[in-house]
Amino acid sequence: MFLWYTALRQHGVDVDIVPPGRDLSPYKAVFVPSLPHVTDEALAAFGQHKGVSLFGVRTGSKTESFQIPHNLAPGPLQSLLPVKVTRVESLRPGSLREVRWKNRVYQCGTWSERIEVGSGVSVQGSAASGEPVIAGQDHRYYVGVWPTRELALDLVTHVLGEAGIKTTRLEEDVRLRRRGDITFAFNFGIDSLPAPAPAAARYVLGGQTLAPRNLSAWKS
Repeated sequence: MFLWYTALRQHGVDVDIVPPGRDLSPYKAVFVPSLPHVTDEALAAFGQHKGVSLFGVRTGSKTESFQIPHNLAPGPLQSLLPVKVTRVESLRPGSLREVRWKNRVYQCGTWSERIEVGSGVSVQGSAASGEPVIAGQDHRYYVGVWPTRELALDLVTHVLGEAGIKTTRLEEDVRLRRRGDITFAFNFGIDSLPAPAPAAARYVLGGQTLAPRNLSAWKS
């Protein structure tokens, strides 16, 4: 969860964390890092969502009684995105699996899944052996691998772009947050950095330079 949250925040977007089953209609993009038990309410909310959705490893991998679903993971989510996890593997430290996505190669560890895709599902990313690990259909994506930070960042860029969400790729130690018409920029690092503000921004706190462990705020 923290990996995906960090990737989203580094794109300069605000993030709401909502419980499964909450109405998702206000959101253009929804990220589900891992949701082992998908309730009927959560499935209905995912089905009614008109934006772009991304589901991570182990989503739908357990029933309410902690059993493996009879149709395998992602369980009930298969009614919305016809993919099936046929094998899982937890990787020892230092053991990596090559993942290819959009002409880039990533070395991923920790957890890996083998998935089968149904009719109409597009294979977005694959393992070195050619087996699918990332698949999508109708603005829904399943990621069957524990992503590296770089892969998470690139997937977030893709999903937010498809959703039509404006992003600002930030320095590693900078984060943005908006309240009404005011944008706050926080520098959590030890070096001064430029504030990611428009040229015409009117500062109400701080200025164009973000001092270490400090912040600026502006209206634009």
